[in-house]
Amino acid sequence: MKNNMRTLENVIAEARFLAGSTPAEDHVARARQERARMIADTLATSGFPVSDTGKARLSLVPLLFQEANYDDLGWTRQHENLRQLSRFFELDHLVQCAGKPRAEASAAAFAAYVEGAFRAIRM
Repeated sequence: MKNNMRTLENVIAEARFLAGSTPAEDHVARARQERARMIADTLATSGFPVSDTGKARLSLVPLLFQEANYDDLGWTRQHENLRQLSRFFELDHLVQCAGKPRAEASAAAFAAYVEGAFRAIRM
């Protein structure tokens, strides 16, 4: 399997890109942008989160899972096409797994990621 680990700087840049330069009109999209901005700022000052609490605080999944479920996107399946939410779910995985792309996680690591995502949703 390829090793396409992303550096902290790469992940921060992706978060800043998803944060956008102009606020979205839609309040759901705006909330995602704000979370992406907060993620970028937190990563820039503290690095990748290591604790479960830190990971949950930076999770995008609580802002994504309802739309994913509504649109029948199997966000808990590692190789699912997540269409319009792909970049946000990828960013979430990169943050939660210290730069490891979603497609490159082992089955056990991806299962742990999904478990962490459900913890974040319940918080």
